[in-house]
Amino acid sequence: MGYWEFMDFVDENGVNLIDAWLNDVGIEVRERLDDRLRILEQHERLREPQVKLRQGLPVTILEIRFTVERVQRRPLACYGPGRGQVTILAGAYEKNDRLYPPGVETTAINRRALINEKERVTNHVFDKRHAAT
Repeated sequence: MGYWEFMDFVDENGVNLIDAWLNDVGIEVRERLDDRLRILEQHERLREPQVKLRQGLPVTILEIRFTVERVQRRPLACYGPGRGQVTILAGAYEKNDRLYPPGVETTAINRRALINEKERVTNHVFDKRHAAT
């Protein structure tokens, strides 16, 4: 058992938005994110270069950092809802020091406000084809 449990954000209709995003961006991104999360769950503290705190925001938002095919992926996350949990709030990528899609930080902030509602988070869906042994 690791230090961290990773959760995915779920919308009001019960749709796992992180799983949907990963389905859209492809298996390579899913595998790389899963690899990163498996490493992070074993670290007592989340720190650079794998995770970076977004600066200048009114609440704590983290970016999980990895690259796939020269695209800097930056899914946004936050601590919680429970102790030892991190919830992935939105998929994002970085280009020219800016996050995309536009408004993704606002989306993450708005979703962060909802994670204490039990039905708004679920365990992160790891790709079964790429399961740890």
